[in-house]
Amino acid sequence: VGIYRKTGGITAKKSGEDFYFLQKLRKTGWICNHNTHKVYPAARFSDRVFFGTGPALIKGSKGDWSSYPIYPHGLFDQVKRSYELFGSLYKEEFDTPMTRFLRQQFSDRDPFMALRKNSTSREGFVTACHQKVDGLRVLQFLKSKHKEVDTSDEEHLVQFLYSLYDEPSLNGKPQGFSLPDLSSSVREQLSALSFSDSPVRFLDQIRYLLSDIETAYQKGDLP
Repeated sequence: VGIYRKTGGITAKKSGEDFYFLQKLRKTGWICNHNTHKVYPAARFSDRVFFGTGPALIKGSKGDWSSYPIYPHGLFDQVKRSYELFGSLYKEEFDTPMTRFLRQQFSDRDPFMALRKNSTSREGFVTACHQKVDGLRVLQFLKSKHKEVDTSDEEHLVQFLYSLYDEPSLNGKPQGFSLPDLSSSVREQLSALSFSDSPVRFLDQIRYLLSDIETAYQKGDLP
């Protein structure tokens, strides 16, 4: 309750109020991403809000699924590398994979200069960088970079699976899930994956694997 009051509670918005509320909460500390219950929302058409699953389904029914693209996993590597460089940016200015995007967003040649001037320690500067380059900025970065690629969502998903989960272990550590968990016939069909034409049973097997991966990450996300 104290944190809710401190952040000002849920801000009234026409759409996405839950996203913005969670973003405010995350800037105050850790948020638990896992519990023992799963919710299965019903697919439904809705134009009550400007964006979200309801409007996305309406667009999807007309063949436009662009509201929720599958981003190339390499873009997340660029975000990770940028975050890893925050500490070094405290001492000097240099480009990170996200710098060009941030310059455009903030209309500032050095988006970190003000943070550098107002921080008395490296740790404080890194915290300020995380506050500035928040979840919304990361999402905007992914969307802007996604416009530059001409590969399909299916290709992005297959590349992601084979890049990270083609072996039972990663860096010598068991992952608990991997593509070998899928049958050989399903693995063969990955090369011809199509969200429009592939059998629903085949798509479900991939969906269940992705759900297991997400659940494992959530369970391992501890403060």
